[in-house]
Amino acid sequence: MKSQVDKLGNLQQPVIGLPPGDWGQSDYRAFSEKYYFHPHAIIEKTGRDIAECLPNADPENPTGRYAIFAKAFNGKPRVHVANRRAKEISPDAEYDGDIFIGLLTRYIRVVAPTQGRK
Repeated sequence: MKSQVDKLGNLQQPVIGLPPGDWGQSDYRAFSEKYYFHPHAIIEKTGRDIAECLPNADPENPTGRYAIFAKAFNGKPRVHVANRRAKEISPDAEYDGDIFIGLLTRYIRVVAPTQGRK
C-alpha cells in the first residue's frame, strides 16, 4: 500500500513543524499541497489542556477532535502512528490534519526523529 507521500509523487516537502507563514485552522489544505510532516518525527505534548486548545470541541464525542487529541497524541508517537490512530478514531480524519491543528493550538510540538524519545 502506498503512503500519502508516495501518492502525491514527491511534490511535497517534508517538514518537522509548521513552516513560516500566517497559518490558520482553515489553511490545512493549502499546507498539505506543499508540505507533509516527516512520518518518523516524534510528537510531544506541550502540557496545555485539550479544553484550552480546543474550546469548542465536545469531549463526549467519541470520533471528534477532542478524542483524537486525547488518544492519537498519547505517549510520544511518531507522526505516522498518530495519523493511523486519528484515522482509527475518526474515518473522516485527514492525513496530518490533526497534527496541523495540534501545532496551531500549541497542544503538541513535532521534533526531529533524532531528538526526543529519551
